[in-house]
Amino acid sequence: MSVAEMRTAPTNGIETAFIDCGSGPPLLLLHGFARDHTVWDAQIETLPRSYRLIVPDTRGMGETKHPDPGSAITIEQLADDSAALLEALDIPFAAVAGFSMGGYALFHLIMNHPNKVRAAAFVSTRASADDPSKASERIRQMNHVRDEGAEAFAATLVPHIFAAHFIDSHPEVVEATRRVIAAQVPNNIALRADAMRQRVDMTPRLSEITCPCAVIGGSEDRIVPPHAMKELHEGLPNSTFDMLEGVGHMSPLEAPEGVSFCLDQLMQHAGMWM
Repeated sequence: MSVAEMRTAPTNGIETAFIDCGSGPPLLLLHGFARDHTVWDAQIETLPRSYRLIVPDTRGMGETKHPDPGSAITIEQLADDSAALLEALDIPFAAVAGFSMGGYALFHLIMNHPNKVRAAAFVSTRASADDPSKASERIRQMNHVRDEGAEAFAATLVPHIFAAHFIDSHPEVVEATRRVIAAQVPNNIALRADAMRQRVDMTPRLSEITCPCAVIGGSEDRIVPPHAMKELHEGLPNSTFDMLEGVGHMSPLEAPEGVSFCLDQLMQHAGMWM
């Protein structure tokens, strides 16, 4: 778990909890579905030597509440929350990395707040929307977590998000991830699943993203298959592509040194270094 101290700031009608550590060019790290800032623990440990890391618990996850349980959580809202956090910290622009669902928010952050994003890393994510089969799976997820709770949901999800060999060799990391998911509010997990179900296909707009980009993922990802990440890379005008061998969906945890290296390379390519 992260040892850096959490702070809070008012952002877009909520209080966002976040870590702010290190100094130098700013790098905002957005976590994924049903998780919190701890997915970036390895980066929080190493990258502040060179960069100022801003790592929030995004709306409804971790220590950041969703104030109205009866209202939706949208991908656009997560992007607006992120822009508001940078505003609250008086950061005019940053490099931004979005992991999984955080990558979906990153697309909208770039489109709706283009001056806020100097460089973008899409980590274990895709540009395309859910197909009908995946959308139906989201509904099953929503029903499951609401009916059975976050503990049962975590037990079902975790075996699919890591490479099989990593589960065997790093049980402590897998168990820590299970605990993070199990600690979330079930309704908030369901609302975020619905946000992903309803998200739009960003593929036709990839050519509009002209800032330096990196697409980073794992060769054994069963949630976002490598071909989807390759399609994302090929649609971006200014992108590098790093496929980490033997790594599943949880690339920041499974290959922390590789992900950190790719983020550092992106920062340097974008002219954001000390």
